[in-house]
Amino acid sequence: MTEPLLLPSDPESRIRHAYGRLSEAERKLADLVLGRGRALLGYSATELAGLAGTSKSTAARFFRSLGYAGYGDFRQAVRAAQVPPSPLERMEPPRRKEGLGEQFKAHLRDDALRLQEWAETLPDAQMEAALERLSRARKVWVVGYRHSHVTAFYAQALLSQVRGDVLTLNDAAGREADLLASASDKDVVLAVDFRRRSLRLPRTLAAARSAGAQVLVLTDAPFSALALQAQVVLRCAASHPQGLFDSYVCAMSVVNFLAAALAQRQRHSTHQRLERIERLHVALNDLESLGATPVVPAVPLKDRMTAPLPFPSVTCLINPARDRSAPYGPHRQAILGAEALARAEQELSQWEGHAPTPLHRLPALAEVLDVAEVHYKDEGGRFGLGSFKALGGAYAVARLLCRELGARLGRTLGTRDLLSPAVRAQCAEITVTCATDGNHGRSVAWGAQRFGCRCVIYVHATVSEGREQAIAHYGAEVVRTPGNYDDAVRQADADARAHGRFVISDTSYPGYMDVPRDVMQGYQLMVHEAAQALAQRPTHVFVQAGVGGLAAAVCAYFWERDGGQRPTCVVVEPDRADCLMQSARAGQLTAVTGDIDTLMAGLACGEVSHLAWDILEPGADAFCVIPDAAAPAAMRLMAHPLGRDPVVVAGESAVAGVAAAVAACQDLATRAALGLTAESRLLFFGSESATDPALYAALVGESAASVAARAAAQDRAA
Repeated sequence: MTEPLLLPSDPESRIRHAYGRLSEAERKLADLVLGRGRALLGYSATELAGLAGTSKSTAARFFRSLGYAGYGDFRQAVRAAQVPPSPLERMEPPRRKEGLGEQFKAHLRDDALRLQEWAETLPDAQMEAALERLSRARKVWVVGYRHSHVTAFYAQALLSQVRGDVLTLNDAAGREADLLASASDKDVVLAVDFRRRSLRLPRTLAAARSAGAQVLVLTDAPFSALALQAQVVLRCAASHPQGLFDSYVCAMSVVNFLAAALAQRQRHSTHQRLERIERLHVALNDLESLGATPVVPAVPLKDRMTAPLPFPSVTCLINPARDRSAPYGPHRQAILGAEALARAEQELSQWEGHAPTPLHRLPALAEVLDVAEVHYKDEGGRFGLGSFKALGGAYAVARLLCRELGARLGRTLGTRDLLSPAVRAQCAEITVTCATDGNHGRSVAWGAQRFGCRCVIYVHATVSEGREQAIAHYGAEVVRTPGNYDDAVRQADADARAHGRFVISDTSYPGYMDVPRDVMQGYQLMVHEAAQALAQRPTHVFVQAGVGGLAAAVCAYFWERDGGQRPTCVVVEPDRADCLMQSARAGQLTAVTGDIDTLMAGLACGEVSHLAWDILEPGADAFCVIPDAAAPAAMRLMAHPLGRDPVVVAGESAVAGVAAAVAACQDLATRAALGLTAESRLLFFGSESATDPALYAALVGESAASVAARAAAQDRAA
């Protein structure tokens, strides 16, 4: 443990310096003294020894080891260092007769005096140690509760302008453990600890220390148990003799100085970061102009030295098996063809609630990315289910029921026939089932409820409670299984064989092709709507993938119609579940095993659909993977768009294509590899809205309802 840096005259510093050489019994007494703080003044040495479970002789030896003649001498030092009591205890009738102006001048003189005293007593070594840790840290976590939150927020605001990865634990909503799970000995926790002190802070710092993080404490405490968890302690007196409340001018000055000194220490990287921030403000047009021109236009990417949008990088693989000269051919038309699309369109257009979903134009984003056009197909309102999956799962349920009951009745059935009382009664004898990360299962459950058949949906261990409840809302029985999505697929298939159920899966495998084909054919209606609404074909389509069904539907639509002149198809996956990229690298279907849990839950798949691979292996132009951090960045970009672009509620699995495109456009090598130019026209498929409202609010910092209300207001004003 790094030797702590504290004022040698402070009682707490003496305990910290001596702690490593104390006996076990003496450490018990030290822990008690640090934990009791102001309250220990009411105890005798004998009582303290009893509370600590040590002897009187141990207590005497302990206080002498700290350099005090005895407990009385130590208690005097503690009393001298104590801060005044709470505002309630200081509340008394006013005695001063000066006017408010004179009182305020006295107030300022006290603040100035406190700043001067602090400047004269704080050793340079403490500031140097704090700066050294802040400059080398991989991440900086800032935390402060109650009154300390103001200073903590200020620290986070300033430091985040100077360096990246400055995170606050105050907004964790009880999720400190989740956030600190990624902490390491390369991270620093800056804790602000002013009275009255939160009992939560010591536990948070203990958790941080257990993860290996270094701790820097900014406090007014003369001594406290927190010091033993810290490598550096900066003390700033906060009590105000002329005021009812404590004053934090000293603490604010320390934070301001640390941020400014850190900026000077890493001048080049700070300059680049501040430049990016300013350019992003220009693109957002969210701050008043500091010059004569009230609005500064967005600067094209080609004229910038640094990236305008702070997105995580993307990893791209140009498909080694792509063949843009290959014909689409009858084999692929049997999987995804114009005839099947026409049938799906005819059926789905008759369903109650059917309507084409919006295609949003995003000109401000296009300008920032230095491309000609950006369009976003928003599937959040599809049949009221919140995702494009309504076109696949529910349609596949209808197709299966038509085939199965048509065979039993000896006649061809359409979905309208399923709604008749006689046929619906027979539907009740059929049970459909599937595994899901959320959206597909919701669509299957909705379809089963719509046509009157029974439904059992399997969800794996990490599917959220919100998504499980959304499925159960449509009357399905929900079964939670251990393992990941692919394990749930296997369990659903095994139970279906045992109980005579019909699997409605969006992934295909040998011996199971018909239903997944129906699912993908339903998806193509979404692509058809987008193509019909566009004045020109896109040059690039960035589409997210789980098992590959959606990506295959998109690629196949344009390949069948445009041949070698089709748009560049870029398939995007989470880096933890990149089965398509791995298959492309290997030149054969390759499963991703182990932990494939990702924030983009709808894309958490480890095995490629065989039918999808028949399309994508030769048809996709590139495969890209993005980290989980890219999804919230893109969600926030859609919720708080650039310029006057439309406000959109986009879920975490909907924005993978957006995130990859933004990162690709800002990286010169990737931009060139994908053929992105100022003439490019980009198309994204926003496959879901906020299908887990609680998670959406946590990631975006605003509820989906609030974002939707802003979007509606924007539409009304247009």
